[in-house]
Amino acid sequence: MLAKYISNKMIKWEISFFIIILVNLIRIKRNILCFKKWNFRWLLNIEQQTEYNISKENFHSENKKNGVSLFARLKNAEEFLEITIESHINYYDEIILVDNNSEDSTELICRNLQKKYPNKIKFYIYPFEVYGLWHEKWDITPENSVHSLSYYYNWTLSKTNYKYVSKLDDDVLLFNEQLIKEKIKNIKMKWLDHLEIIPQLNVNLIQNKIKTPIKWISHFLPIIAWLYCDHWIFPISEKTYFIKSKIMESFIFPFWIKINKLWFFHLKWLKKCLWSKNQHWNMSKLIFETNKQSEYINLPEYYLKILNKKLPLKDFL
Repeated sequence: MLAKYISNKMIKWEISFFIIILVNLIRIKRNILCFKKWNFRWLLNIEQQTEYNISKENFHSENKKNGVSLFARLKNAEEFLEITIESHINYYDEIILVDNNSEDSTELICRNLQKKYPNKIKFYIYPFEVYGLWHEKWDITPENSVHSLSYYYNWTLSKTNYKYVSKLDDDVLLFNEQLIKEKIKNIKMKWLDHLEIIPQLNVNLIQNKIKTPIKWISHFLPIIAWLYCDHWIFPISEKTYFIKSKIMESFIFPFWIKINKLWFFHLKWLKKCLWSKNQHWNMSKLIFETNKQSEYINLPEYYLKILNKKLPLKDFL
């Protein structure tokens, strides 16, 4: 038994060490990319849609107010959009909402939220078809096309008006409101010189039980969070932008990485339309297979109680 225990510990240590090396190699690669300044010719789209050109000045921190912006790119987001915005609205200086050809009530919800919070919410329409993850036109779409996913992301990012920025999805709820109050206050008082990852706790409904994938609460989470999580807070600059990589967009930044104490409840797997509306079909199949093969455990009672205060779980049971 002792030999087995030691053996398992050694295996876990080796895997942890390998992941640390991998993370640092990726981080170094991204930092090297940042030494080559962004080619701002990309900001003028080849379709000559001048209204959707990206201004270089919008990436200069000296042109920004002291505070934190949220930016969200939306597509058929009606299920959790309102509760998500209400979860964040009191803690950030502004929320930028951009709708991309939604076929549901996303636009109406955004406009109603804008009327309710006119000093905080700014709403935009991005009317072009975007060739997203695993789309057959991904490879042939230039980065300076309005149809490019990275161009769309950069255009959305350029609409922010504060020195610090955080990405928001339409299906995440704050875990601890007190922590976000302290974090925003500290950011405004002190200079944020790094990128902070906000880990997320995925929740799913399986056989009428709220469950979470095992990997999200494993001891590896602090190490791999920034690879699996795409929610961050960072200072905007000419060296913070999205590029097109082989199969998806990648975020480039020149900063060190830290794991934030904040957490999100991620509700993606509770969406009824996940497989049909939110993703391109090829990506949907990949997500579906990943979900089907994942191992789940019951969401611990502590987290379940917190989630139940934020989300009417009876609607999913």
